[in-house]
Amino acid sequence: MKTIYSFALAILAYCGASAQTNVYTQDFTTFTPQNWYMGYSYDPTVGTGPQQEDMYNAYLVQRSFLNNQTNNNPSVSVEMYSAGLSCWAISPSFDLSAGGHSVSFDYGAASGIYSNDPTAQAPQGQTDDVFKFLISTDNGTTWQELESVNSPNIGIPNARTTKTYALSNFNSATTKFAFYTSNGSVPDWGTDYVLYFDDFKIQTGVNLSTNEGAVKNKNVAIYPNPTHGAVYVKSDKEVKSIEIYDFTGKLVSKGTKIDLTSSVSGNYLVKVIFKDNSFVTEKIIKK
Repeated sequence: MKTIYSFALAILAYCGASAQTNVYTQDFTTFTPQNWYMGYSYDPTVGTGPQQEDMYNAYLVQRSFLNNQTNNNPSVSVEMYSAGLSCWAISPSFDLSAGGHSVSFDYGAASGIYSNDPTAQAPQGQTDDVFKFLISTDNGTTWQELESVNSPNIGIPNARTTKTYALSNFNSATTKFAFYTSNGSVPDWGTDYVLYFDDFKIQTGVNLSTNEGAVKNKNVAIYPNPTHGAVYVKSDKEVKSIEIYDFTGKLVSKGTKIDLTSSVSGNYLVKVIFKDNSFVTEKIIKK
């Protein structure tokens, strides 16, 4: 049964949406990119990280995004087949201690490069593969998930898709990020496909533009949006707490009920945290 949570809290708001400023951009035109570590391990789990460097780009390869040779837009690609192999593309270390940062990247999936049409949608067969986007606040000693997709050949679209994460809870001076893939423990030759990653960016400020109407994803719907006051959350999962961020990414309020009636008109980021500690973030406008 779906649960509806209503929220009531007065928060200090800022008017207008901020412009994001790029702190770091990597478009993978140069490969291997400077200060990035490309590695792998024969272990289909995250563990403590890669065991060997992919010195000859045997597993992590530069290819045009979604194998579109016409656009010739370089990206990182990983061929997903066989079993027992995990691949890592690890960023340099960043000082994010000042706060107010976000990270974004583009990704997509397509058929294997030796298929009849390597730009087409990935095969939809059964697979135990996973994709994870990870963050480390201790220079790569331990890792936490920002994104996790099981069966990425099904869960990741055959189109350039941008993912963005507010990093309000990650203000470390030794922050690293990693693209992690595992082809699982079961060989899946019949579902050979390729994952592509591109346009990795770290920015300051949070872009809070949004569309009219309810904001929905697989776990939560937040509505009405824009709102004049009350905001509701409908979810299949039990909600633990809600955090509200201003347009710089600064946490301004945390609780279990939201009512923006007495708040100044402006743009906000809502982070819904579930009982299992997974979360989603959505953008809302107070009129």
